[in-house]
Amino acid sequence: MEKQILAFVPARGGSKRLPGKNIKLLGGIPLLAYSLIAALNSRIITKIVLSSDDDTMLAIGGHYGRIEGIRRPDSLSDDKATTLSAIAHCLEYLEVHQAYRPDIVVLLQPTCPFRENGYIDAAINCFLESDAHSLIGVCEEKYKLGEIRGKYFYPQYKEGTRKQDMPAVYRENGSIYISRSHIIKEGTLFGKKILPYLGNKFNAVNIDTQLDFDSAEMILEKYADQFKGGAIQ
Repeated sequence: MEKQILAFVPARGGSKRLPGKNIKLLGGIPLLAYSLIAALNSRIITKIVLSSDDDTMLAIGGHYGRIEGIRRPDSLSDDKATTLSAIAHCLEYLEVHQAYRPDIVVLLQPTCPFRENGYIDAAINCFLESDAHSLIGVCEEKYKLGEIRGKYFYPQYKEGTRKQDMPAVYRENGSIYISRSHIIKEGTLFGKKILPYLGNKFNAVNIDTQLDFDSAEMILEKYADQFKGGAIQ
């Protein structure tokens, strides 16, 4: 039986650090559209939902045809509302109104515009081949870290160590999250068994401030030949 795989794109209207960021034009299309197009390009995803409290964003979703808009209640749209609560609302809505119960939920944040073609499907396949509860996109970093105690800095590395020789650490890049529906219904996105999915520097672009947006514009301009229809080629 075919797995039912839901792509969930959350896009609330309120953004304090960068007002209207989800509808700001990046390369001539709204920032939100990049994640919608990436979901549409998937050959595995069976349903795509845009969850928003904003009419303009819901209209953008409607422009792409296969995107189903679900209006999010105000109680789940303020600064304190969590993505988990928005997904839970979506799952309940789909079950009550459409008798639709996805096996897997793929969370695509609209603030992460750069996913190459095939990135989402490769991540889903990696997840399906595992017994993990969830998968998160990560990127590799190397830092020269330390602590400040009192007035002084205490490095956690040997003096003279080059950055490239530091041990690799991994951070969430925000580009993709995949969870089994039953884990979400238990009140968590991750569960205990979290599968990492290593991405590139493009995937790690996450827009939350004007500086982030300006950086994304520069990336898009410099690597314009690698982008088409909202996805990296």
